[in-house]
Amino acid sequence: MTQASKTYERGNAHPYHGKPPKTKFEAIALGIIANLCDRRGIKSEMRQVDECVRNTLVRDLAEIIEYGVYCAFLSPPAQLESALGIEAAAKLIDKKAEGYIQEFGNYDPSTGVYEFSNAGEEYLGTLAELAEEIRALKAEGAQ
Repeated sequence: MTQASKTYERGNAHPYHGKPPKTKFEAIALGIIANLCDRRGIKSEMRQVDECVRNTLVRDLAEIIEYGVYCAFLSPPAQLESALGIEAAAKLIDKKAEGYIQEFGNYDPSTGVYEFSNAGEEYLGTLAELAEEIRALKAEGAQ
């Protein structure tokens, strides 16, 4: 058993504010407080803190820990945010192409293909290339 796990268990077995933890974040806060209470100079001061302040300290620490966990594990890193933005831009181009097909394409039921003028074909080709180039940026960023 590591020192961290021992301190965590001690903090939960003998909660600083006299109450069992309501959440995992509060349990972690109690472990941190137990560790602080083992420190010379801090131990005597921590014993003198009144009950109301103890409750507030445990609650505030639990909220800080919860927020830290959120930031560390749930917020996407900048690199992922960038990749998601690049993909969103490419999908926007794809959507424009789909809209163009629906609005200006002539569906031929015998072939099952939409037909366009030469300019329309060129425009759709340009949109497809642009979406492909945008997606290539995502691959370049990963390298």
